[in-house]
Amino acid sequence: VKAHLPQYKKTHEGLLTNVAGTVLGKMGTAEDVLKHVPSIVKKKDGYEVVGKGTPIIYINGRKMQDISELDNIKSSDIKSVEVIQNPGATYDASVNAVIKIKTIKSGKVIIHRLCTANHTSCAIFLVENFCRTKTSVIVVTH
Repeated sequence: VKAHLPQYKKTHEGLLTNVAGTVLGKMGTAEDVLKHVPSIVKKKDGYEVVGKGTPIIYINGRKMQDISELDNIKSSDIKSVEVIQNPGATYDASVNAVIKIKTIKSGKVIIHRLCTANHTSCAIFLVENFCRTKTSVIVVTH
């Protein structure tokens, strides 16, 4: 007997899309996955939730600071994506939509490269160990 998790599930906050163990887990990066999640539309400079505008994106409960962070997460490391179209009091009143990305806690270290606007003064590497859920920020100046 084989059983499969449903790919989509209605939650008390929004719509949960399971990624792990589905074709979405083989897409490439988190950015590739978001392009295939219902109600999310890829725009030139980011994403939009249909009828709600630009969402706030959280990765494992941490607010995403730069859209390039999505390129650093493999789709195979994503457990689920939840789209919340009516965020409650948990979020700021100005927030119209939220996307919550949860990764598989594999113990892998993921390195994000963030730079200043002119890419000359410093490089910041955010290192997360998803197994221990600790975050370190290392600033390297030139």
